[in-house]
Amino acid sequence: MKNLGIKQRTNRTACILAALFLLIAIPVLGGCGSQEPESAVEETAAPEETTQAAVSDGENLRHFSAKEFDGGRFTEEELAEKDLTIISVWSTAESGSVNELWELAAIEEQLMDNVRLAVYCEDGSDKKDRAEDLLQQAGFGGTALYKATGDLKAVLGGIEEYPTALFFDSEGSQIGEPLIGVPEDTGQTYREKINQCLGDMGKGMIGP
Repeated sequence: MKNLGIKQRTNRTACILAALFLLIAIPVLGGCGSQEPESAVEETAAPEETTQAAVSDGENLRHFSAKEFDGGRFTEEELAEKDLTIISVWSTAESGSVNELWELAAIEEQLMDNVRLAVYCEDGSDKKDRAEDLLQQAGFGGTALYKATGDLKAVLGGIEEYPTALFFDSEGSQIGEPLIGVPEDTGQTYREKINQCLGDMGKGMIGP
């Protein structure tokens, strides 16, 4: 009987200890189950965007497009065809830039093959018919543009006066300072500016 009593007390003690263990273990296990491991949280977090579109610097032409009045499109690929591309920006609402079209038409006809003179109509999207009529009257047979996108749109956004002529090399980098306003001697001024740009690039000049 004594042995039986000892066994009963031993079993009772074991049961009490087991119960105490469960009371302690259950909250601990429950707490562990309610927290997601740190590594798992990091994996489910939204990844930081790493492929952002290139932002224009507002000066150079790397990726762009513009409509041509003859129905084509002008892009950075066309820039690569010439050592120097001039883009003269004009507006149908500015008489000075409109009158300059006649002189630009004469300059365009005299350029060497490695130089392009293009004109860009700032309000060409809204005044397309008017712009086309003026270009035809002036006899401008070169590249005539409007409705720019990409880098060209960003660059043109900084222009405050018409006309303004910008100069770019074959890679779309802007060369020298823009020509702002109508020069007193347009032909001579453009000739000197073109020679300066070509000289800076180590290219042949167009003469005095």
